Amino acid sequence: MEMSPGLASGNQSKPAPGIMALSLPETTGENAISRMAEASYLVRVPLSDLEQRWQGAGFLRIHRSYLVCMPCATALRLGSAKPTVSVGNAELPVSRRHLPAVREHLQATRVRPAP
Repeated sequence: MEMSPGLASGNQSKPAPGIMALSLPETTGENAISRMAEASYLVRVPLSDLEQRWQGAGFLRIHRSYLVCMPCATALRLGSAKPTVSVGNAELPVSRRHLPAVREHLQATRVRPAP
């Protein structure tokens, strides 16, 4: 895993092109892993900071460990016992705590989840 060229410069005010989701595995502490279509990169910025900075770019916190580019989502399953958002080949969990915000975001963007 390498440092993302778009994030290594210290300019995290907007996401680098191609970033679809950020995850925060327990093993990395406060560092996030940037998941892109072609690779993964270590991002040395707390996920909570990126959540605030990138909110206007369509990123949404769906779980304490995941920040997702909602326009990149390929499938949403919010009505099941274990709600998920699919981004690329990854199926990411939506926590109960963040589910209302995900639904609110979908309402605001006029995207309707499938039943």
